[in-house]
Amino acid sequence: MKLNERGQGLTEYAVLLSVVAVASIAVTALFGAALKSKIASLGAAIAGRSSSEIGSFEKQAIQKSDEAKKAADYVDGMEIGEREIIPSRSAGGATR
Repeated sequence: MKLNERGQGLTEYAVLLSVVAVASIAVTALFGAALKSKIASLGAAIAGRSSSEIGSFEKQAIQKSDEAKKAADYVDGMEIGEREIIPSRSAGGATR
């Protein structure tokens, strides 16, 4: 007796895709800073920068990542009514 197996291939691909997605998230969480610096150096190398410039781009990527984490932690710790209006860098308007 043959059962209906029309959706089996699609289900297998969905399971495989979810495993790959979870593994990607785990690797990014563990090696996030290293990945950011390597991506920055790869982008600089593709742009034709020298190795000394690439090192500075790696440092800038790590620094900007740390600044973003600190800003997110600061905002997460505030109550909604306490959040400041931060002027945007363009046209002098408020963004938040």
